[in-house]
Amino acid sequence: MKKFIFIITLIIAFTFMFSIAPTYASNKVLNPQTININNLSTDTVISDVMTYDEIVKQLAIDKNISIAEAQKIIGSPITTIMSKDGYPIKIMADTYRTITNQFTVTSEYKPSMRFYCRTSEGGSFHGIIEILNVDMSRSYQGRSYAFGGSVYTNLENANTIYYSIDGDFYEHGTTTVSGGVKIGIGDSATINFELSNASNWYAIADVAKRFTW
Repeated sequence: MKKFIFIITLIIAFTFMFSIAPTYASNKVLNPQTININNLSTDTVISDVMTYDEIVKQLAIDKNISIAEAQKIIGSPITTIMSKDGYPIKIMADTYRTITNQFTVTSEYKPSMRFYCRTSEGGSFHGIIEILNVDMSRSYQGRSYAFGGSVYTNLENANTIYYSIDGDFYEHGTTTVSGGVKIGIGDSATINFELSNASNWYAIADVAKRFTW
């Protein structure tokens, strides 16, 4: 009889433990400074986790520049932290991703903004530590237009980027962007796209988007 009561007690205890587990898990997901990459909008594409060398190579390809030039834009992969004794320690533990978000100019032309990010990775949740470069991918379904204007970017928190675009697209012209940006959480920056030899105006760009990944 005592053995039977003991078994029943164990069954009740295990049932109670498993019944409260989902509530605990849902509380963890609600942290506003985490990113669930399994819940993305259809116009947002996120790369796999990259090393320093991989994101430098990707930037060099995207902007058609040398590896050395891309390294200057991304910056050093070495991070300095202080030990408990007050001594600086240099580490190379950064991870990176590109985040690409499509925007609409006309029904026939939908280019994208691409953000090159330094990230914090842990399990299935990820956070943006810093945006290292902002660029515009102007090719879309065989179309590409020159752009002149500015792009404002704000890293509102570890999982939310707000950006606005103000300028014009032309059928012909040369677009130039110099240097890069460093945007930490809560910071913002404006990138200017210089346009030369422009002709055949196509459309105005008046875009404001906020996306969470």
